Amino acid sequence: MFPWVAPPPAFAPRYNIVPSQPILMLCNRAGGTFDHAIWGLIPQWAKNTGEPPKLIINARCETLTQKPAFRGPLRYRRCIVPATGFYEWKRAASGKQPHYITLPDRHPMLMAGLWEDSHDGSGGEIRTACVVTTAANPFMRHLHDRMPAILTKDQAMQWLKAPDTEAETLVDILRPYPGELAGAPVSRKVNSPFNDTRECIETAPEDKGLFD
Repeated sequence: MFPWVAPPPAFAPRYNIVPSQPILMLCNRAGGTFDHAIWGLIPQWAKNTGEPPKLIINARCETLTQKPAFRGPLRYRRCIVPATGFYEWKRAASGKQPHYITLPDRHPMLMAGLWEDSHDGSGGEIRTACVVTTAANPFMRHLHDRMPAILTKDQAMQWLKAPDTEAETLVDILRPYPGELAGAPVSRKVNSPFNDTRECIETAPEDKGLFD
């Protein structure tokens, strides 16, 4: 999909990645380089207190040019987070029901992201990243009012390769995904970070509630 970029390093499939764990990203260094980063952005200016800093999991597209944590990464450190799908939760009679959202053909989604080199709270260096979110499209609104900013291939190339001086104009491409999505309820096993098997993404009966 990005022929000028060296293939990513070999890695085992993941089915349930949670914040603070590594994610694969295609960052804008040298025109595009696959790398791993911890899911949860830590700003460069975060205080080194000896305690783990707070992780910023998502960045709202509406605030990218406003919040100090995002302005620098938007200009200099953008990335694409490829993923076959993502989870979202819907309120049900017995608690929140997880749903697995994919493209209809199950090809990888290209999610806009930001990355940062910072510290881990104990003086060590760490590379972190977050996913950019936008308003939900019609498909997602029954689950949540936000969704990842999913880009087309052309938009992804623009996100990676735009000059730093034009970075703020990229906010215009971070819109609700206009294409089709697919989704289905899945097992609540995904609610535990200790479960990371294919069973997490397999369709499961949805809790309809006592009177539905």
